Amino acid sequence: MADIYLAGLTSHCCCRQTMWCGSGEARVALLRLVGVAGVGACTNDVLVACPVTAESPLRHVVYFPGDIQGYRDEMAASPDSARWQRWSLEETACLLARRFPGRCVWLVRASRMHLHKFSCYDNFVPSNMFGAPEHASGRTAFSHLHRLLSNARAELLGATRDGSEAGDWHSTASGPSGAPPTTDGSRDETSGPVVGEDARSAPELSNVDSVALLRSEEFFSRPRTVTLVGFSKGCVVLNQLLYELAAAQGDATLAPVVGAVRDMYWLDGGHSGGRDTWVTCSDALRQLHTAGVDVRVHVTPYQVCDPMRAWIGKEQRKFISVLQEFGATVTEQIHFEKEASSLENHFRILENF
Repeated sequence: MADIYLAGLTSHCCCRQTMWCGSGEARVALLRLVGVAGVGACTNDVLVACPVTAESPLRHVVYFPGDIQGYRDEMAASPDSARWQRWSLEETACLLARRFPGRCVWLVRASRMHLHKFSCYDNFVPSNMFGAPEHASGRTAFSHLHRLLSNARAELLGATRDGSEAGDWHSTASGPSGAPPTTDGSRDETSGPVVGEDARSAPELSNVDSVALLRSEEFFSRPRTVTLVGFSKGCVVLNQLLYELAAAQGDATLAPVVGAVRDMYWLDGGHSGGRDTWVTCSDALRQLHTAGVDVRVHVTPYQVCDPMRAWIGKEQRKFISVLQEFGATVTEQIHFEKEASSLENHFRILENF
């Protein structure tokens, strides 16, 4: 496998190489931006999946990963995470690019990984050692999201102007998911960011449709063009945003950020705390309905049917029922309902939502 080097500084991130996944019009460029600045001294890595073909106005998907999900090489080096490399940040970015074709995917890495497996989103919500949140009103999460993604956009455009090189991820015997190579030496594109053809056949990054659109469109300049997705622990960020909706809508800078959100996906939300896995505050949920955001809920028995964590299912049902009482647009689906609860199925929701 080719050595991929992507370097960056807090004040300026640059991509020395670009990873590619998919083929033809479905091809996607993956760029790792390291230490992107947000509010104050807070930074997060951002992995960006830029589609070769995209329509104007450009639509965006912002994803917050769960526990265990890290960069592929980091997961491979961790005994606790190695078996779950299939769900690395890079692989997940490719999954999301296929799930939302033509959209620009922004994967926000947790700022801290306790014991290399517990994702902690301290920059968005105060959290304990293991990442369990202490939600509060205010506007910190919206402010950080606004600055983080605006700076990521600027640094992505700066990287393309600097002439980033296109690097190819070659398969040796098998990829991180254990998928065997095809006869031409490549893996099937569903396996992740590995392609067999020479990267020189890829378009110049500056000519990619989504990059061209990013040059002409500010991130939150158009209404209803952003989809927020939280998986497992990543749902704590979505929850915190709900508590901040009222303050954000009253802020001249942040109101366009709220207006840009089209829908929000909660994918099997959960964390190590004993409460507040789902938002049940009527005021916060009323504000979500008022904002006109469509709500998508996908869960598995791993979270909502665990008898040792019965509050999760109770909170999730209240979350749904209160939103429905307000008349909000809510869709709900439980996956693998007839299968045994497992961490594997918990991750598999990423392929099935």
